Amino acid sequence: MFTIQSLFQESWQLFKAKYGLLLGAAATVAGIEVASEIVYTVMTVLVPFYETPDEIYGLGDIFSFLSNFLITPVLQLGVLYVAVQAYRKQDVSVSSVFAGFSQYGRIVAVTILLALAGILALVLLALISFTPTLLISSEELGLIAAVLLLLPGLLVLSILFTRLAYAVVFICFETRCSVIECFGESWRRTRDVYWTIIGANILIGLIALASILAFLLPFFFFWVPFATAFYGVVVAKLMEDQSSSDKMAGTLELPENPAFRGPNNG
Repeated sequence: MFTIQSLFQESWQLFKAKYGLLLGAAATVAGIEVASEIVYTVMTVLVPFYETPDEIYGLGDIFSFLSNFLITPVLQLGVLYVAVQAYRKQDVSVSSVFAGFSQYGRIVAVTILLALAGILALVLLALISFTPTLLISSEELGLIAAVLLLLPGLLVLSILFTRLAYAVVFICFETRCSVIECFGESWRRTRDVYWTIIGANILIGLIALASILAFLLPFFFFWVPFATAFYGVVVAKLMEDQSSSDKMAGTLELPENPAFRGPNNG
């Protein structure tokens, strides 16, 4: 178990101790993504499919869309892995941002499932929330009813996705659970702390907003490494807490990722 206060305290300690590593990992992935966008833009200009007065759509757009499922999630997992291993005091370097490619197929599979689940959930929420606008003759009353349905619907979705998805990619990376079993593991690991995670994420979002409003430099040089430390601490604790309870109960003990050796896959 952990609290919002303890998460931020430990995140701050990790941020101070491993600032260069965290910033380097995030900057490496950001640099790759910027370079990729430049390549995609050039490809779109060279091989256009459809043009409007304001936009050009071409081959680069297709590759950009595919990279959001095939490349970006693996690199983001790598940044998280760097933070988790740093929190565990394991040997890790900036090059470890590519560690996710050792479980490439599993990470892509769970990412696609998450995307499909998210799209389905949003479509259902939109249908449920805005149906009153079609059934109620008064436009104002219909909008009020839609908002009253939308707000609790968003809260329910936040809870469900926090429990199902918050740690699922890292679980898929670090254990031999099947892709489907990873969702069940995420649900169990977040059982007692999902409100804490939601509250802490709201604070992280407010810090991000303040950093952006202040200027982009605080956002990149402070918030990005601090948020990396924060997510690393949360995920490491979720993995640690479940492992401890499993061992004490004598039940499920998840095997380590075969791509890494030693305790905690370090």
